[in-house]
Amino acid sequence: MKKRRIGHDSISFCYLCACLLFVLPLFVACSLEEVGKDPQQTETAGWNTCKVFMNVSRTAYSDEGDTRAALTWQKGDCIYVTIQGGDTQILGKVLCEGGDDWTLYYEGILPQGTYTGRACYINKVENAGQTELTLDAQSGVYVDSKMTCERNSVGVWITTALNPQTGRIRFHGEPGMTLRVSGVWHYAAFSLPDATLRKSDATVELTVGNDGFTPFCYCSLPQESRTLFVAYDNYLFTTLCEHPILDVAQAGYMEIPTEEKHNGWEMTVISLPTLGQVTTLNIGTHSAMLSSSIVSDGNADISDCGFCWSTSPNPSLADAYVSYGVPMGSDFSKTLSNLTDNTTYHVRAYAVNQLGVSYTEDFQFTTLAIVLPTLSSVNIQSEEDGSATFKAVVTSDGRGTVVESGFVYSTLEMPTLADTKLVSSDKESLTARVESLPIGTRYYVRAFATNEKGTSYSTQSSFIAGGGRPGDDDINRPIL
Repeated sequence: MKKRRIGHDSISFCYLCACLLFVLPLFVACSLEEVGKDPQQTETAGWNTCKVFMNVSRTAYSDEGDTRAALTWQKGDCIYVTIQGGDTQILGKVLCEGGDDWTLYYEGILPQGTYTGRACYINKVENAGQTELTLDAQSGVYVDSKMTCERNSVGVWITTALNPQTGRIRFHGEPGMTLRVSGVWHYAAFSLPDATLRKSDATVELTVGNDGFTPFCYCSLPQESRTLFVAYDNYLFTTLCEHPILDVAQAGYMEIPTEEKHNGWEMTVISLPTLGQVTTLNIGTHSAMLSSSIVSDGNADISDCGFCWSTSPNPSLADAYVSYGVPMGSDFSKTLSNLTDNTTYHVRAYAVNQLGVSYTEDFQFTTLAIVLPTLSSVNIQSEEDGSATFKAVVTSDGRGTVVESGFVYSTLEMPTLADTKLVSSDKESLTARVESLPIGTRYYVRAFATNEKGTSYSTQSSFIAGGGRPGDDDINRPIL
């Protein structure tokens, strides 16, 4: 028998196989580890997340010198993004984790590819909830509507050039002075679900600091008017703002005009509005319609009026309130909703002009109480085959909402919901039918109705199934 000779090539092949068997698990482990680094969406607190590389620049305001100014990002800074391409559109936010470390939080799926989109950065913003950010006149807003985005196996690259959306202005004067600025608009809210900004033309209140300047007011003048109003003490100063201050990306400061030095402003003596007393037009369990009137506008434009309320005396706009808006005449009325029944409320009418807010004296009213429903007695139609039809009427809903009504019955007296229940499809005119009761058995029936305060019952009625002779255990019971 001829022996087979193992050559060098065979030894090399065996050695290679052994090496592969040793190395392959390591390679697979490394590959899996690399796959773990691939930014396929992972979930964090309800958001899909992945690493993002940011290239951010912004246009500076005119008082910042350079035409471009790099932002210094701090941990927690956030840029809200809308990313779209083809059939893909996602809303999300890019959060600075510190330094150059950024994370994209988003809803939906972001496949590999290139995208365009929109970015919005807001400084000094207060998160008012899951879906809307509350802004004020100190919130600077920067937007890029031509953001670019690319996702590959390593991460997401976003390039965005943020541009100011308003001008900004501050006033110079005596420290401690508080003034109210009107005739401008600022951004009031940012909606996360649809990535939209909402404007407000509400009066802005600014206080001069120890350095002699107010904080910056990020705002702009309406296109149709460039009239600026400043009010404090009992003075209203008006000027036509012809210079570019308050145009987008422009900035500057103005001297606060005084009684002695108008600085070219027109001066008017004004006062807070005065109002007539509050009266009630209608009071319910969960609402109340109130009325008041404007007695004097204080020689200034009234921008809003309405009612504020609380269970504590002297409510203000810091409490619950309902706005009527700009009054068309002297009288105005409004309905307060979502009140609690049988509760005493304090209410004051308010009016706002360019000097500030004024209130009426405290007024009280009590909402009506919800009580248990009331019902008629039960009418029973018993048939020979053991069937029976019950009828009744809800005579009062107790000023509440009847959520369920019908009948309860049992062979024991005074049945309740713990016994057999028949629900009526009509909650006011009640009717129900029961089949095949044991003939000769006495049953007790009551109608029931349930509202916010609980369940009430009608008087008790009884009948003998089939209308025949009662059974031995019932022979001595009276028919109620």
